Amino acid sequence: MLTEIIHYLKRNVTIYAACSCFLPVWAAAILILSVVPPMPGGMNAGPAAHVCAYFILSLAAALRLHAGRARAAFLKGFLAAGSYGALIEIIQGVIPYRCFEASDVGINFGAALLAGAIGGAAARNVRKQGPASGDARRWRNRS
Repeated sequence: MLTEIIHYLKRNVTIYAACSCFLPVWAAAILILSVVPPMPGGMNAGPAAHVCAYFILSLAAALRLHAGRARAAFLKGFLAAGSYGALIEIIQGVIPYRCFEASDVGINFGAALLAGAIGGAAARNVRKQGPASGDARRWRNRS
């Protein structure tokens, strides 16, 4: 499934370029929202914001890091997104109006893991099902 999406995006260069630009923009948005002074009940508060942000970041990283092996891309996306979340928490630890919270690191890794698990399972199912026509070589090598 991810392979099909990547092939489609590569054929449509404008869409692929937009998706390639999304990852650094999303990562920058997370960083900015993580270092500005907290807003009571605002967008950057609470576990739900962490789950949404790092779930999307993990999927975006997997799409960006994809190089032929979908399951490996989701693993790399999980590790990249979770590590980025841990790094941001460390940065928050040195900002006077923010603080390091181990629970946020866990939530960030959990959301990234969820995205990686869903993506990896989808990639595994697509691989198990194989091509509808039974011609695996043609299915695997199409561009």
